[in-house]
Amino acid sequence: MTDIKPPSPLSVPSHDDETFMSLVSRIAVRNGAADLSDFRKDIGVRQEDMLRADPEALAELALGAGIHDHPSLRRTPVAFDGGRFAYGKAILTSRDLARFRVRICQKCINGDRRRDSVLGPYQRFEWLLADVHTCHEHNCLLIDVTDTVGSCGRLDFHFAIQNADLRAFSRLGDRVTPQHRGLENYLIGRVRGARTSAFLDGMEYRVIAATSTALGCLIQSGPKAKLDDLSERELRSAGHYGFQILSEGPASFRGALERIRMSKPVAAAKHRKRFGGFFDWLRNKEDPAFNPIKDIVREYILDTFPVPEGMEVLGVECGEQRRHTLATGARMIDMNRARLGHRLVERGLASVKPGRPIPVLLDYIPVDVLEQIKKDEATDYDLDEVCELFGVHRNIAGRLARAGFLGTRSFEDTGTYRFERDDVWKLKHRLFGTVAMRSLGTDTHLPLFDAARQFRLPIEALIHYCCNETLKLKHPPSSRRLLTDLLVPIDELKRHIEPKRSEGLLHKDAAKTLHVDRKTISELVAAGKLVEKSIHIPYADHSIRYITVESLRAFCADYFSLANLALSVDREPGPYAQYLAARGIRPCVDIASSSRIYKRSDFRRKKD
Repeated sequence: MTDIKPPSPLSVPSHDDETFMSLVSRIAVRNGAADLSDFRKDIGVRQEDMLRADPEALAELALGAGIHDHPSLRRTPVAFDGGRFAYGKAILTSRDLARFRVRICQKCINGDRRRDSVLGPYQRFEWLLADVHTCHEHNCLLIDVTDTVGSCGRLDFHFAIQNADLRAFSRLGDRVTPQHRGLENYLIGRVRGARTSAFLDGMEYRVIAATSTALGCLIQSGPKAKLDDLSERELRSAGHYGFQILSEGPASFRGALERIRMSKPVAAAKHRKRFGGFFDWLRNKEDPAFNPIKDIVREYILDTFPVPEGMEVLGVECGEQRRHTLATGARMIDMNRARLGHRLVERGLASVKPGRPIPVLLDYIPVDVLEQIKKDEATDYDLDEVCELFGVHRNIAGRLARAGFLGTRSFEDTGTYRFERDDVWKLKHRLFGTVAMRSLGTDTHLPLFDAARQFRLPIEALIHYCCNETLKLKHPPSSRRLLTDLLVPIDELKRHIEPKRSEGLLHKDAAKTLHVDRKTISELVAAGKLVEKSIHIPYADHSIRYITVESLRAFCADYFSLANLALSVDREPGPYAQYLAARGIRPCVDIASSSRIYKRSDFRRKKD
């Protein structure tokens, strides 16, 4: 350093919020220097020392300007080791400062000029903070006029204002919402030495500023938004909303992440996509100062997302998986996915969706829930629990067990039975595998017990058809999955318990075809004139009997019933039988039947 010249005899009025370089710039002009560069040459301060904000150079500059003890020295960035700056009571980095950018509030500058057109305009200390985008007094965005002043005037505020393009001052500043100043007020207060909470004050300035903006960007613009694409107005708004959350502490931070996570279906994306740009921004931060934020986000992700063991999250490997999907949870406890899903429905962690046989998760499954389910599955159900699960009486549950649908264990000491839990849930999965997508009417579907009564079938038979996948029972999506909720398709059931029309007819249908009663059909079968077959009904003490089509055709080729014959000539059966008797045509005597049966050959012989 060169010898310091005597202090300048002429000075200017200073302001409480003025930066040191702005004050020196005005003093230089007041003492006749062309600009700050000439003034510092006269004092003997090197340009590179001033650009580095070297504390000794700034002290010499202050001494030469006659303000060696001036408070403005505490309102200028001073460099120290590590590439950081002491600015007031805060420690900042070059990213936090706009030292080489000239940003102004044109209304403040115009007001300064009205007081003193030459030496009035001065630089406010908050204009050097890169994350402060507005003027607190006038609620307008700061204007960056750096490109209009050239590189030599970026530290010389008076020179910059005098040489700035006046057109930059001709337009009014963009007004902003006064309420969105949460982050900016905190940052300015941090420089002044204000204290807030232990959580905020325990982190460095740059961590609060950057995290608030990145978090606010995620909340306002979504996971795909990028900070570089935001305007100053959007950055200010994002910083405000992010700081509102951050200022309330870690619990509020986790709550905001939880709201973002649950804003979409839980299985829509994993944590890297759900938090998008915010997660990538935080992952790329190698500065140890961001570790407290990383710790909060990492613990939240591990607590709420299915992060597999060994996967790295924000620089730390996951030691133990804390949440599971339906697939990984089923593998963990060795259980069927559908069965596990319905167990989660009971706990409010899953829901049944129309058209989906497996429930959909409402949230990822905690490990303790899986362990509790596994523990419950290790025990058997008692009779009352089975009745509650299926919504039936005790006798129906007993019938299902006797039919082999439910396995039981007998306890001789107590005389009671326990039902194997695995069998219970396998049966429920088979019965309730199809969800009705729309409401079904009674003309096409009947409730399980109504169908059993109408078709005279045991409940076990219908359940047997369902378990063999020959009959698809349906249930409404909002049902409790009880047996009373099951709906039986009528046409599909008839195909299994009635013969095809090409194969045969039931007794009642055969009686209608021949115009006789059912007793006559049985008598014709006993006489060997009709052939009867049967369809086996499982778990029933009877079978479905029917008359073959071939035997009906053969019978009709040789015989008439009186009713059928009278109907063909449009006569009453009784008088027509008397008419036939008068002509010598009598019923067939070789068939013992309650109905009158005539041979076709008798009519042909009579005609001859």
